[in-house]
Parts: sequence; C-alpha cells; structure tokens
Amino acid sequence: MGGLKPDHKTIAEFRRKNKEAIQEVLKQCARMCIKLDLIAGNVLFVDGTKIRANASASRTHEKAWYEKQLKEVDQRIELLMQQCEAVDQQEEHLNSFVAMKEQLAKTTTLKNTMHEVLSEFKETERKKINQTDPDCANMRSIQGKHASYNVQSVVDEKSGLIVHAEAVNDTSDLHQFARQIEQAHEVLEKPCDTACADAGYANTDELEKIDAQNIRVIVPSQRQALHSGAKPFSKQEFTYDKEHDCYYCPEGHRLNFSSIYKKTGNIHDNRQTPLFLLSALGPLYNGKEWPQAGSAAQ
Repeated sequence: MGGLKPDHKTIAEFRRKNKEAIQEVLKQCARMCIKLDLIAGNVLFVDGTKIRANASASRTHEKAWYEKQLKEVDQRIELLMQQCEAVDQQEEHLNSFVAMKEQLAKTTTLKNTMHEVLSEFKETERKKINQTDPDCANMRSIQGKHASYNVQSVVDEKSGLIVHAEAVNDTSDLHQFARQIEQAHEVLEKPCDTACADAGYANTDELEKIDAQNIRVIVPSQRQALHSGAKPFSKQEFTYDKEHDCYYCPEGHRLNFSSIYKKTGNIHDNRQTPLFLLSALGPLYNGKEWPQAGSAAQ
C-alpha cells in the first residue's frame, strides 16, 4: 500500500457505523473457539481497562456550553451569508470570496456537530460529552485524567480467551458486572457456573442480578481487597432490628433514629448511646447506606 494507512477518524467512523456488525463478528469468533473446545464457558472473569481516546479532555463540555456555542455559530453563519451576498458577482473567483465560502462550509459543519451532540444529551443521561469523540468520557487512571474508554473484557478460564468485549464510557466498573456477564452468556448461548471480578465491581445490586440466576459470584469487597480487618465499629458489626427500625451496637446498646444533618446527611443518636460510642459512630452513619426511620432495611 506504499505506507498508506487510514486516518484515525476513518477508523472511528467505521467502528461507530458498524458497531453491530463488529460485535457479530466477535461472537462468531468466540463460537468458533467453543466448537474447537478452546472455550468452556464454565468460569468467567470480568475486568476493565482505561484506553485513551484520540481526543483532548479539554474538549469535553456540558450541555450549556454547546447551547451557547450553537448560538454563536448561528450568528457567525448569518454574518457570513450577509458578506457573501454583498460580494459582487465579478469577484466570485477572487481568493477572498473563495476563502469566505470555505469558512461558511466549515461553520455549517460545526453547527451540524453541535446539533448532533445536543441530540446525544437528549437521548442519554450523560452530563458531559466530548466534541471530538462523543462516545468517550473523561476518566482518571495512573496516567492522569484523559478522554478515554473503559474497555470491558470477559475472559474464559480454560484458555484465557476473550468471550466478550465492549468499550463503554462509564468512568468506573461498578455498574458493569451484570451487563458484561449477561452479554457473555449470549455469546456462549448458556449461563456460566461461576462469575468472577475484582473489588472494582463490588456493587450489591449488580452482583445480585447474577446471583439470582443460580450462578456463583466471586467478587471481593474493597475491605477484603485491601486485606484490612473489620474495625470494632464497622457497619457489619451492628445488628439491624427491622421491626423496631433501629440498630444494636456490638456492646448491645440500642441506637434509635434521631435526626439527619442536612449538610452532610449524617445520622446521630443522642439519647441512649454512650458518649464514647457516639463519637466513634459519627462518621459511620451515612443516610445513603444506613436505613432511615420508617424505611425498609435490606
């Protein structure tokens, strides 16, 4: 090919337009490996890795920024149209007129891009979108903060081959476990026996979706991953009484609901809890994790 190679935009556009076809090809490859007895589909491992996109993190903006830019682009187009109309027909072939027409075409393309991004905001719940590559998102990794993809891979235990892979724009792995395992099941055309992942996937709701299918789930908690023992006043050391909607501490003291701090959401009991226990428990009472008065406990 004489050293010729496709531009990165060509590759990105091809991937974007042929997403379903590419996924189907990957499925066919995996099923071929199943027939060759290279993939058993009994034990699956899920993991994610951050891969930098060919875009700048500084070009990621909120919806309000795009709306403001769209207004400015509309004003610019209107001005260029007026300038074009003011140019005499005899000057059509002059460099100034040609440059003006090119600038108008570029500005119109930019306007179309703004409309596409704003449509993306409507179709999704994303708060920010990158102008260069709308599919990526700003993510943090050991290399810093960059426009990236979170590439999820489901690997089979037998030969270490990839059963399913997907590039997502979720900045963390917390909401990916069930989705990736279920998509791997579609490729395998059967459920696995065991699904494994690291502590980054430790989300109770996600794990329960797979556990409910009678699949063994092996995912350590953050504490287990850090090899840190439970502290005396860790949440798991407390017993919740659903009938009376209260907790009992390791010392047997009852902790009734008292109030919620509006600024921090911390819940404190200031009646029956000893002062030493209250000071230790302060940081542990979080309205997002602990059942509040009158709510159903899990």
